[in-house]
Amino acid sequence: MQIGIDLGGSHIAVGVIAENGKIATKKEQDLKIQKGQEIEQQIRDTMVSLIQQVLKEVGAPLCVLNKIGIACPRRSKRRKSQ
Repeated sequence: MQIGIDLGGSHIAVGVIAENGKIATKKEQDLKIQKGQEIEQQIRDTMVSLIQQVLKEVGAPLCVLNKIGIACPRRSKRRKSQ
């Protein structure tokens, strides 16, 4: 079983990828930083929670995962005006 994680600038999406390559189920959650909470902790906690939710939805234990893919944005370069 495979999990795909889309780490966006303001939300995280996690999906279970079926054997045929299609998304079997998907959950999304906005990132809401709590006062005094580090962004890294919020991202980690949100990813773990969403993974648990999608695995529960398809009835699969964590031990059956064999791949996890993570997509995240990169910082774009600003072009200088000419």
